[in-house]
Amino acid sequence: MGSLLHSKSSISEWENVLKSEIWELEDNDLIPALALSYNHLPSHLKRCFAYCALFPKDYEFDKNCLIQLWIAENFVQFHNHKSTEDIGEQYFDDLLSRSFFQQSNKYKTCFVMHDLLNDLPKYVCEDICFRLGVDKTKGIPKTTRYFTFATNHVEYFDGFGSIHDVERLHTFMPTDWSWHCKMSIDDLFSKFKFLRVLSVSNCSNLTKVPDSVGDLKHLRSLDLSNTHIERLPESTCSLYNLQILKLNNCPLLKELPSNLHKLTNLRRLEFIYGY
Repeated sequence: MGSLLHSKSSISEWENVLKSEIWELEDNDLIPALALSYNHLPSHLKRCFAYCALFPKDYEFDKNCLIQLWIAENFVQFHNHKSTEDIGEQYFDDLLSRSFFQQSNKYKTCFVMHDLLNDLPKYVCEDICFRLGVDKTKGIPKTTRYFTFATNHVEYFDGFGSIHDVERLHTFMPTDWSWHCKMSIDDLFSKFKFLRVLSVSNCSNLTKVPDSVGDLKHLRSLDLSNTHIERLPESTCSLYNLQILKLNNCPLLKELPSNLHKLTNLRRLEFIYGY
């Protein structure tokens, strides 16, 4: 609230905050002051913060990785004189200065959301974001665009259940280490034609990337880190919108496709090992 009111210079603006209907909010899980602070964010920051509904409570995220996700989802506005990454970093710093994020006590390069703030993006994105094993519903809504799961809930992870019906999923990603895919890997890659972000990092039984990966024409970020793949299929080179390809800690990886140069929008290719 202090950050919000600091940007208001007139008495009438302060009075508008005081008289806001949000103070009458009856949702017991949401603090009105936090909802009010969110409502006063610029639209581009609202989108970026709402996307953080993917993260479970106490989840520690890397600043650059989050910015990359924003870029892949097309949340970062284009600017003639600045790189997209620089603009994304400005967005992040704006949210950090407003206390929507805070630095982790464990790792200097990581950030977290306070538990109370974690409820806010989920409230905003209730119909389009689903966290498997965290959100206690009977099925996954067909309106879901963002899907994530924590591996400590692997007992709930059985072929994704009704996620087969979520045709327009934009983001699919795990939020923890080491998981086992109980459905066909080929099915996983072929079901979701509108994916922007696909992460199968740390999938313990991923040894081969299926040719169907080339059908994900909208894909902008593909993370295959910490898997046992040996190569990428040539069909990967038809992902013309791909901007980010992560192959970190893939010890069995022997070769890349010969036509990788066709990925003209690729801006980041990672081969980090041993971190």
